[in-house]
Amino acid sequence: MARSFPAPVWLLALVSFAGGIGLSIHLALWFTVFQREIPEHARSRVVSYDALGSFVLIPLSLGVAGPIAEAAGFRATLLGAAALNAACLLAIVALPSVRAIRTPAATTMPAG
Repeated sequence: MARSFPAPVWLLALVSFAGGIGLSIHLALWFTVFQREIPEHARSRVVSYDALGSFVLIPLSLGVAGPIAEAAGFRATLLGAAALNAACLLAIVALPSVRAIRTPAATTMPAG
């Protein structure tokens, strides 16, 4: 089996741990912003599009990763996937509506 990025087990465990922390933070922020920013009447539609991207496109991408790795090599495929992922993240961050999300001002409840 070809090894594209040889690394010791401790480094792989550390990177996996950091990835898990990042995913936990992402999910907490996603659901917080989702509940705060998406109107209640549109939430089911937004969730369905999110699920489409999460559960349909992932198996499709895994299906094409093998042939691409066979043609281009494992290392080139991994680097290409990382570059594509970074480009998608940068495109999202570049959206003014994403950068404009702020924590709402705290409201105080009237006394008594």
